[in-house]
Amino acid sequence: MFNAQYFRTFITLVETGSFTRTARRLEMTQPGVSQHIRKLESYLGKTLLERRGRSFTLTESGRRAYDYALKLFAEHEQFRHGLDDDSLDSGECRIASPGSVGLMFYPYILGQQQMHPNLTVNYSFAFNHEIVNDLLEGRYDIGIVTEQVNHPELTCTVWHKEPLCLVVPADFAGSTLSELMGIGFINYYDGINHA
Repeated sequence: MFNAQYFRTFITLVETGSFTRTARRLEMTQPGVSQHIRKLESYLGKTLLERRGRSFTLTESGRRAYDYALKLFAEHEQFRHGLDDDSLDSGECRIASPGSVGLMFYPYILGQQQMHPNLTVNYSFAFNHEIVNDLLEGRYDIGIVTEQVNHPELTCTVWHKEPLCLVVPADFAGSTLSELMGIGFINYYDGINHA
């Protein structure tokens, strides 16, 4: 069975190079240290140490177990400290929007990052359908789109209304999409959704 204390004992043993110093540092008995190492070796099914009298060297499995244990405890500490930081002023926020919206929104994001240096914003430009798909896949925390989204797993709120300006020749008198198409509507990828 996994026991983090066995890994902690193993790390200390590797760092001190001595069963006696490990026992002293962890306030254990020397046989207790030996027992932890034997149980860790049994759990992993590998010999971690080559013992030579009172000294030892790490086997290849021992080196790998030591590297793993260091990562394990480093991640654990990072996780523990992360739980203490529920602040909205820090952490990572992943946002996506079409380029036109992003150009308008980007200066605001920069200002927020200056006021909150522990806040990291990853901002991506994408088309509406890509943003919706990536939100559903968990790649973004927030998606800003230029059309209403109806999906049971997403909440869509109108945040901003922007007029869409249509530029036509001065003598154009049409008022329908078909008349506009007749003069050669120049579309961008998502433009038809706004026509």
